[in-house]
Amino acid sequence: MSEFSEIMITLAVQHLWQSAVLTILLFLTLKIYPCQSNEIRSWLWLSVFMLAVLMPLLIFLPVGGCRDVMQNFLPETFALIGTNLTVAGFHINFYVWGLAMWAMGTVFQTARLCRSAFYTRRIINATTALPEGLTVFASDRNYSIRCSSSISGPMVTGFFHQVILLPGDMVTRLSPDTIGQILYHEYAHIQRNDIRIMLVQKILSALYWWNPVLHLMMRCLNQSREMACDERAVLHTSNIRIYTRSLLSCAEHILVTRQPPLMVGIFHNRRNLTQRIERLKTMNIKMIEHSKTTSLLWSISLISITLVAGYTVTPRLALADQIPFAGEQGQNLFPVSKTAPVYPKQAVEQKLEGYVIVKFDILADGTTDNVTIQNSSDEIFNKPTIAAARSFVYKPQPGNKVVKNVLHKIVYELGYADRH
Repeated sequence: MSEFSEIMITLAVQHLWQSAVLTILLFLTLKIYPCQSNEIRSWLWLSVFMLAVLMPLLIFLPVGGCRDVMQNFLPETFALIGTNLTVAGFHINFYVWGLAMWAMGTVFQTARLCRSAFYTRRIINATTALPEGLTVFASDRNYSIRCSSSISGPMVTGFFHQVILLPGDMVTRLSPDTIGQILYHEYAHIQRNDIRIMLVQKILSALYWWNPVLHLMMRCLNQSREMACDERAVLHTSNIRIYTRSLLSCAEHILVTRQPPLMVGIFHNRRNLTQRIERLKTMNIKMIEHSKTTSLLWSISLISITLVAGYTVTPRLALADQIPFAGEQGQNLFPVSKTAPVYPKQAVEQKLEGYVIVKFDILADGTTDNVTIQNSSDEIFNKPTIAAARSFVYKPQPGNKVVKNVLHKIVYELGYADRH
């Protein structure tokens, strides 16, 4: 496996287990503290989402001179058993195919996002002004309210300039008071910068499209985001019943249809609507009258604790220029010729895997001498490792110099594609 493949697989593994742990921890936290408002919940889910996406990158952080942690990026040789799968004469490398599928999926998701951006721009360009004489919710704002025949429900879109879109037939059928209540919800999306956050969210999720845990996070985030806007709308109206009736009137009109990916609409699906109505029935205005400081403190606490824990448990992948102990002269040396080590029969029978770090000198002619074991996961691998290291041939050093104390890692693994 190439170095790049190892990096990507390590990223994928770290992302998968870290996202699962973060999701479970947040579910448990919200179970223990169920009275948190959806404003706080939405920022917590966003924090967890960003942590799940960015925490795997901790593997690239430097680790100083810790040799045990950095050993994974020493020059390596692999001793592999049972690694080839041949179908109709073709060798299948599952790692390569997996990475290729990952890349193709990311390209596909990115292409869908770009297509959605063009579709959204077309909708905005085709909008019309509100009917004359219609008085709707107004505030000190830097956004527009427009009508569109291409949407079924109220939505917010626009990255730099926020636009609230209303279906043309809804404007004529629903009362101005009902429309005003709905606009409070859409205005809350603008206050929270939801459309901009959602765009970043979709770009990052395209990189990890294969992770079901991340999709669960996004669903919880979207749901808490809508309920948070409901809470803000209720605070504006100070009357939960009036807002709930307006929400139901809007739902009856549009029958909850699918929204474009780069728009934040008032409805996602019927189940989401049911949950929001049930939440409104039990909502306490005093519970949601919280400050932004509370949400900020919860998010900062979550991020800080998680980053400290993640920094502690995440393995590091040291880059080549961070390995001064690879040789006496700080060089990274790779043999031009070598014999692959023999996988010990006893280790195969016991299904043992491991590694050995061997130390030797490179003579002027490129051959090795003074081969010794520096570190070993199991003594069963020592003998074949020494034999393999003695077979290494390096490029002759300039000036007939002898390079001393070269470290080389030999990994013994079962069931992977051939990497000799």
